[in-house]
Amino acid sequence: MRTMRLIQYSIYLSLLALVPLIADTEILPYADRTVSKNTPFTVAEPSHALRVSARGDHAHKTYLVFDLGELGHREVAKIRAAKLSLTTLESHYLIGYASGTVSLSVYGVKSVVNDPNLAKITWEDAPANDIASPSLVLDGKAELLATLEIDTGSLSGEEVLQWTDERLVSFIQRIGYDSDDAMYLMLVIVSDGMVQDPGINFYSNKGTSLSEREPKLVLSP
Repeated sequence: MRTMRLIQYSIYLSLLALVPLIADTEILPYADRTVSKNTPFTVAEPSHALRVSARGDHAHKTYLVFDLGELGHREVAKIRAAKLSLTTLESHYLIGYASGTVSLSVYGVKSVVNDPNLAKITWEDAPANDIASPSLVLDGKAELLATLEIDTGSLSGEEVLQWTDERLVSFIQRIGYDSDDAMYLMLVIVSDGMVQDPGINFYSNKGTSLSEREPKLVLSP
C-alpha cells in the first residue's frame, strides 16, 4: 500500500479518496536520495543529508520523488503555482568553502518513474543522469524547470531555499493530463558550478523530525 505524506491546511471533503486542492498544499517527498560520482556503482541509501555539488569526481546530484496520486488527475492538471523548498543543514551546510555565487538547477525527469522508492538508484543508472558530467543531465531525458542563484558567502545554516517557475508548474500539470494511473513527480537537483565551487548540504526526510526542515513541494490551485 502506497503512502503519501501530505499536509492540507484547510478543511476539505474527500470523495472517492481524492484530496481536492482548495488551498496551498505541502507534499513531502515519497523518497529522496543523493548519488555520488565518487561511488558510481553504490546504491544510494537514505541519508541525513541531501548533497548537491559539481566538485569533479566528488560531485553529487539529488533525486526527489513526490507522489501526487491522492490529489487526483483533475486537481493536478489545474495547479496554478508550485514551489520546491529545501533547507540547509544547521551546520556543515557547505561542501568546501564559500566562493561566490553558485547556481542550482531543478530538472524534471520525463520518463515513467519505475522506481518511486529510489531503492536501486546509483550514479551509473540514475534516471536522466549524464554519468560523465558532474553537473549535467541527458538531453531529451529531463527538462529544465527552475534555477536558483545562491550567494555562498552569505548562505547560513537552516536557510530555506526555494525554486519556483512557470516551467515547474507546466511540468506538473502535464503529469495530471498525461498519466493513466500513478502520478509520481521525479526531480533532479544539480549544481551548475565548477570543480572548485562549494556544494550544499540540505536536510533530507531522514535528517530531521521537523517537517518545516524537510524537502517539500508546495502546490497552489
